[in-house]
Amino acid sequence: MPLDASAVRRGCRGEPTTATQLCGAELDRFRAIAAKDTPLTVGCTQEAALFSEAAAEIGRASPIDFANIREAAGWSSEAAQAGPKMAALLAAAAEPVPPVPSIELQSGGVILICGRDEAAVEAGNLPQGASWTSPC
Repeated sequence: MPLDASAVRRGCRGEPTTATQLCGAELDRFRAIAAKDTPLTVGCTQEAALFSEAAAEIGRASPIDFANIREAAGWSSEAAQAGPKMAALLAAAAEPVPPVPSIELQSGGVILICGRDEAAVEAGNLPQGASWTSPC
């Protein structure tokens, strides 16, 4: 995947660091960067668990943000021109996300089942209080 490092630098705060095997041969390099406990965004969601685990092992307290630049921008016939999009994805991943409000509901025994196959009919025919898990 081509990476337009200058486009990423223009679109992101701080000094972006590029790597080719951060989840493999360059994992110690990641650990050194993560040890600084400064804001950190990694342009890979596929190995987020590995990076989170490595950061926890070195005692990183701050969270790590992840952006999927490969599938969302880098793997395409226009990948060579995707630098600005990658920069935007990385910058967006670093922005704080407000908490999503939720409310608690009680159905009173009434539910709406949406579907058009036997699974929906089967769920609708269950007796009250029965539990059901979708087969899909």
